Amino acid sequence: MTVNYADTAIARRSIAGTGRRTIRLALFGLALLVLFWLIVLPLLMVVMVSFRSGSPLELGPFTVANYVLTYSYPLTYKTLLNSLVYAGTSVVIVMSVAIMFAWLLERTDMPFRSLAWALMLLPIGIPSFLLTMSWILLLNPRVGVLNLALRPLLGFFGVVLESGPINIYSLGGMIFVNSITGLTTAFLLVVGAFRLINQEIEDAAHVSGASKRTTLWKVTLPVLMPALTVATLYKFAGDLNDMDIPLLLGLQKQIYVLPTLIFFSAFYSTPIEWGLATALSSPFIIIAITLSYAYFHFIIKQAERQKYVTVSGKAAQTRRIQLGKWRYPAFGFFLLYFILSTALPLLILLWASFLPSYRPPSWEALNFLTLRKYWEIAQWPNIERVLVNTLILGGTTAILAMVVAFFISWVVVRSRVPGRFLLDAAIFVPHVLPGSLVALGLVFTYLHPAFRWLPFYGSIWIMVAGLLVTYLPFSTRLMNGALTQIHKELEEAGIVSGARRLTVLIRITLPLILPPFIMGFIWVASHAFRSLTVPLMLSTSETQTISVLLFFLWDRNADFSGAAALGMLLIVAVSLLTLLSRRFVEEAFSGRQRS
Repeated sequence: MTVNYADTAIARRSIAGTGRRTIRLALFGLALLVLFWLIVLPLLMVVMVSFRSGSPLELGPFTVANYVLTYSYPLTYKTLLNSLVYAGTSVVIVMSVAIMFAWLLERTDMPFRSLAWALMLLPIGIPSFLLTMSWILLLNPRVGVLNLALRPLLGFFGVVLESGPINIYSLGGMIFVNSITGLTTAFLLVVGAFRLINQEIEDAAHVSGASKRTTLWKVTLPVLMPALTVATLYKFAGDLNDMDIPLLLGLQKQIYVLPTLIFFSAFYSTPIEWGLATALSSPFIIIAITLSYAYFHFIIKQAERQKYVTVSGKAAQTRRIQLGKWRYPAFGFFLLYFILSTALPLLILLWASFLPSYRPPSWEALNFLTLRKYWEIAQWPNIERVLVNTLILGGTTAILAMVVAFFISWVVVRSRVPGRFLLDAAIFVPHVLPGSLVALGLVFTYLHPAFRWLPFYGSIWIMVAGLLVTYLPFSTRLMNGALTQIHKELEEAGIVSGARRLTVLIRITLPLILPPFIMGFIWVASHAFRSLTVPLMLSTSETQTISVLLFFLWDRNADFSGAAALGMLLIVAVSLLTLLSRRFVEEAFSGRQRS
């Protein structure tokens, strides 16, 4: 009997090819199912309920009365304007400062650049709602520490004030705090572009007779424009759905943005205004889809045109711009940011945590310093359950987000399945959606008669679903970038050796991208631990997390010292987790290099 080895090899490759296509289609179908269940279905439920009377438990007939009532209400348009001003002004301020900081660090001879880098990263460990609480203590119109210091100074000039002069409970106060909290993220989005730009194109402009100003506007900024545009769209989308800062600063003066108006309409108004909440949410879905389309349309078009790419076969040495007498004042900007974003907030929270009840700093108040609030936290009857809930929520959300993102990104990056880029764009939509809308969609879904039998509503798993939707956009962006760095021939070698596709993904691909996978896990876990919006709207007395308990201490109990003590413990825990992640990532990188 004669064996044709060539035909056998061809047959094996054909079978392997069929198997690869089957796995790709199966993963693509699974990704679509996850997308539909976590994102599309809840959003469809919100749209459906918006055209029905009654409540999610007892839906009435179809009607457009919810839209008629909502958009004949003056507060709707005032809230929309507040949202646009809040997000738009914050983006202008943050992107301007982020670009300046990135330029100073990467392109100038400013001193202490390594220290400046560290100062830029420190605010990551402070949750935005804790930073907001600290600025309330600093700029409360009557008892804020900075206002108390400013009023005597103004008195010397004949200006006598009983409160103020700065009111943190205002739209300007919201923009100020948001600009501080969002600067680090924007900086990280643009600083890489300044580092990677090839300086030879600027030298060519100078040789051609262009001045430094002309080179900046005609050469440097056009090259950086794709990165700056993407960062601006990303930041604007994130600010548009922010609820933590407007919730704490806008509540007292009834300054609403769309996420907070949805929140109060669906969860805090009496009676609950389901119609207002859903009618406000539906246009937000359109805005989210539009911004996501603009984001990906810009990225894909620039990738196709290759308009701003600079190609060089050799490493270019960066020649830093001489600042002269402005070198040390430039570093002073970083010190100022550190003071506003980290030093002042931490000092005031630390001060408040050492008092039995909050009072502004004074020599007399030193007599009341105590560790009593920290001791009380340890004695709270429900603190163990709150800690367990927080750990389960953070850990489960993180592992699910990274595993789901890994397989979705593999489909997007590796497969040639039609519609894979549409899948990637759809995953980005939740980044634009406020947490209040995501929570509302999940409530409608699991209260619907078709899904009410599922044990999700009122459990910790509905919060996991909400945070999973929230963090999937970041996780997939991270995995997309990691997978593009791994050549597909490494996977093909495993297939040729007889390994199954799933085995190759788990035994070859995943270990190769383990550092960013671990980094993503820690990032999602740390953000889930401190997340407020989704847990606040979906938790019960049995599923409270640390962030929800902290908010209730502050808002309902007015226990500022207790909230500060719990907040300091949360900051320490998140900071330790961040340091731990750095060690794991370094070990993973070193292990991969040794192998």
